Amino acid sequence: MKKKLLFISLSLLFFQGFANIEVDLNISEPVIKENLFKMGNPGEGERSLKTNNQYMTLGGVPFIPVMGEMHFSRVREDQWKERLLLMKASGVNIVATYVFWNHHEEVEGFFDFEGQKDLQAFLQLCKELDLYVWLRLGPWCHGEARRGGFPDWLEAKHGIATRSMNSVFIKYVDILYEKIIAQCVGFNWSEGGPIIGAQFENEFYVGSKSAAEYVLYLKKKAISCGLDLPFYSITLWPVGPRIPLHEFLLLGGGYPGSPWSGHTNPINRSENYIFSAERVDTAVGADLLGKLEDGSAGSDAQVYPWYTCELGVANQISWHRRPVFNGLDGIALVFSKIGSGCNLPGYYMYTGGLNPTGVLTTLEENKATKYPNDYPIVTYDFQTAIQEYGQTGPSYPYLRRFHYFLNDFGYILAPSVAITPGIGENGLNFSIRKNKETAFVFINQYNRYDSYKNFPQVDNLAFTMKSGEKSIVFPAKPASVAKGSLHIWPFNLDLAGVRLDWATATPVKFVKERGVVFFYGNSQSGSEFAFGKDAEISALANCSVDASGENLLVTVADSASDAAFTVKQGTKTLRFEVLTEANSLKFASDSANSVLSGDTIFFDKNSFVVRSLSNTVEYSKYDYSSKKFVKAQESLPRVELGASYEQISCPDSRAEVIVVPAKSGISVPFEIGGQSKVKDAKLYLSSSRRVSVKVNGRLALPRLLGKVYVYDLSKKVKLGGNSLSINSRSAAEVAFELRVTTCNELGVVLLSNSSMAEVSVADLARVSLPGQYRVQLDEAAMERLERSGRVWLSVDFFGDQIRAEAGGSLLVDQYFHKKGWNIELSHFREQILANNGIIDLKIKPLSAFDKIYFETTPQFGAGLVSVGVNLEYEYVFK
Repeated sequence: MKKKLLFISLSLLFFQGFANIEVDLNISEPVIKENLFKMGNPGEGERSLKTNNQYMTLGGVPFIPVMGEMHFSRVREDQWKERLLLMKASGVNIVATYVFWNHHEEVEGFFDFEGQKDLQAFLQLCKELDLYVWLRLGPWCHGEARRGGFPDWLEAKHGIATRSMNSVFIKYVDILYEKIIAQCVGFNWSEGGPIIGAQFENEFYVGSKSAAEYVLYLKKKAISCGLDLPFYSITLWPVGPRIPLHEFLLLGGGYPGSPWSGHTNPINRSENYIFSAERVDTAVGADLLGKLEDGSAGSDAQVYPWYTCELGVANQISWHRRPVFNGLDGIALVFSKIGSGCNLPGYYMYTGGLNPTGVLTTLEENKATKYPNDYPIVTYDFQTAIQEYGQTGPSYPYLRRFHYFLNDFGYILAPSVAITPGIGENGLNFSIRKNKETAFVFINQYNRYDSYKNFPQVDNLAFTMKSGEKSIVFPAKPASVAKGSLHIWPFNLDLAGVRLDWATATPVKFVKERGVVFFYGNSQSGSEFAFGKDAEISALANCSVDASGENLLVTVADSASDAAFTVKQGTKTLRFEVLTEANSLKFASDSANSVLSGDTIFFDKNSFVVRSLSNTVEYSKYDYSSKKFVKAQESLPRVELGASYEQISCPDSRAEVIVVPAKSGISVPFEIGGQSKVKDAKLYLSSSRRVSVKVNGRLALPRLLGKVYVYDLSKKVKLGGNSLSINSRSAAEVAFELRVTTCNELGVVLLSNSSMAEVSVADLARVSLPGQYRVQLDEAAMERLERSGRVWLSVDFFGDQIRAEAGGSLLVDQYFHKKGWNIELSHFREQILANNGIIDLKIKPLSAFDKIYFETTPQFGAGLVSVGVNLEYEYVFK
């Protein structure tokens, strides 16, 4: 149901250059429907977890949980705790995780729940850290896993209709669910455990009675196995019209990019950054649900709450699409969803990882298994908030700041009604979330696709809020909001007895028990805070008070410095700390500590941990007694680490080109080694006239790409010995490039020699051979690695794909998408130490013929520019 003009009276007035947005807050509150959904045991008392048609409650109190995806089987088990603490330090309180079938039963009948696949141990750790868990059970998961998580042995069985009520398929699903849920015994929420929800299937279209029977069977099977939970869900895209009514929560999503798009053109528009009542990102593959009829579900907000499980901080890169995301791309999207009425931000991914090594195959999604994309074999960093080795990405501080707001003010926000008027004539992208007399004005002036909807700087901005019989204009001095900025301006906000009439600063965290509330100011035009005349303002720092108007007005004019003041109203006293935009992104807090630090920080019990590549860290810790930040500095002895490298030959990467008489043409024998299958083989050929090409005696037909003929030889080239013959029928010069890639190897590149290519080399735009380099860690780096130190290898390279190997075994790989690639070597400590500190880097060349979307300018060929080694220092503060 569209909401964009329901419940609101909105006008935009301009006079003397002054933009006044008038909003009528005298609108109906949302109709709350309890006990609507057929869920499991919610727990009792303060642990009672329930949902109505709009929001969740914990112990009867509305709240907005924050859910972040972390795949335990993609993270080494000794890294779980730190990842979870980093998530918790950024305000995440639900950990969502796939349970990939092929990670646990790659070989039929042999289930593996050991090491980093130990679900029971992961659940126990989440319980100890007081984090909720939402299991995503599949059986089909996707998640860029091989065959979507289905084991190869399942796909090899004939006559099985997967993702259906096929009796053979259901027999295997029954076994899978029984094995998974056996790991969950004692971890149900009602038993004092962390599991609060379970998702069944993924991206599943429920368009028939049989499809509805299938998803309902999965739910009943999980319950019969003992998974009795407050919440059961499926994904909202593309859910279809036959989903059993009220049996599941419908969780949506939206991403800043579209790596699954089959083309290589720029993505130049997205509705995700615009405040709107629309719930589903159509790029993910679905539209909103239909009407409620015949027992089917719909998308009406009065029926289903707006919850998500796949809001993208960023995206994983695929071979053919390689976008690069900044810190704002994800948070601005999520910000708009929450401002539009979403009451559960669920992120995919929130922490990246590394695909485990399969017994029989690699476990990443690839085209060789008839899936649409090729992804790196090992790395699954997703460019997200916490990346594959636990390093924080550029989005992390923005998300942390926003989540603190949701953690502390969600009880007000959750029951609110959202007003989404669209983009104003002045380019202001805003919404209102209103709960009784309180409102939050959300302003988002960032759009990744700026050419589609330009959100400019907006000047001379004010709001007239009609509340009851009153019309209140704020701010007192018209404000400016910068292009690319995010704001939440509160109106009539009760802060535990101190009433803030309005402010043009954004709440971050309310430490109620300590009597301190943190905001960040408006960097463009300063900030104002308005209080009633009964308030007393004191202890001002970098701000001033004006009592001449209807309110006591506190103004922070210098937005480049932190400010503070104390408000006493009746018997209540509250300290306001107003951070600069920059410092708000350094702000980290838990129940015991509030700290400003530009380095990675997380909390463990009553201590906080700082990780840095510098041996000296500076931070400021908030002293709740004196009500101020206290600067401190700590140093550790500097340790210099290093590595040398040399280029090594590639004897198996080039075959000799044998030129024979013109009547016979060209004959090229070549060898494809390894145990894998040929994934891709293409011949690029430039000639003054049409020639005939045969591979292993079989004729190949080309297509014309510009001045070059392209032959797809993927089904003609095989492992072992091969032959390429080119019959030119004349003395015409021929230039060619043959590129062969196997499913788990870089493969070979064959190039004609330069004497044959003098005329055509520019047309061919051929690339160099694969680059192979041997890196040797020095003694200091080896010693730190042996002592379990976090040692980083930084690699600057150009090419298509890079692999790091030790002793011939693949450690990790990545596609080139931006400058610089970093490997945290302790993840591969045993392999590297066993190989005497030697790491081989193999770089697959990038060709002008590769159809790839880049956001950075690539360099063709393959080469290593530089290698560096750094120690990451860890500081623990009590």
